[in-house]
Amino acid sequence: YRGVASSVRKMSAEIESALPAFMRENADRFTRVALTALHNPRLLACTQESILSALMQSAQLGLECDGVLGQGYLIPYGKTCTFQLGYRGIISLVRRSGEIARIKSVCVHEGDKFGWDEGQDTLTHVPSLDQKRYERPVTHCYARATMSNGEVEVIVWSREQIDDHKRRYSKAWNKADSPWSTAWTAMAAKTMLIQL
Repeated sequence: YRGVASSVRKMSAEIESALPAFMRENADRFTRVALTALHNPRLLACTQESILSALMQSAQLGLECDGVLGQGYLIPYGKTCTFQLGYRGIISLVRRSGEIARIKSVCVHEGDKFGWDEGQDTLTHVPSLDQKRYERPVTHCYARATMSNGEVEVIVWSREQIDDHKRRYSKAWNKADSPWSTAWTAMAAKTMLIQL
């Protein structure tokens, strides 16, 4: 840990200059959060180069990679550390753009009233009020954004489409500790935001 921490501290000036202007006042916080995240033994097994590269990506986007706030994550793939954008990180970047007034991603469960007419761009979703709703399988997920000019963009995928995407693009989708295994709904919602 000490070697990586020392390298991160030596890069603090580069990290600060990579941060967006609104975060530069708290550059020390960014570094402290990153150092806390690096206490993971699997991350410490990664090359220092890949760790520093992942931290710079995080800094350039102005997203903390603490794994708690959901803005971004440092993910070890063997000896390579990668930065992975989180659900809340996507929302933060979208809001900063100023082009989107409202955005959300939702999963539809069996028992919900749901309709999507792509030709008319109309979506109807009335969630079931049943307390066991979240125990039921997900049938679809969608993301909806209202642009600053009032236009609405919607994308809808079936569970099968999401699972196909997961298998195609996730390196670790089938591992027991993968977020696709432990938090499928959150990963599906994130996928829909990215697609939108």
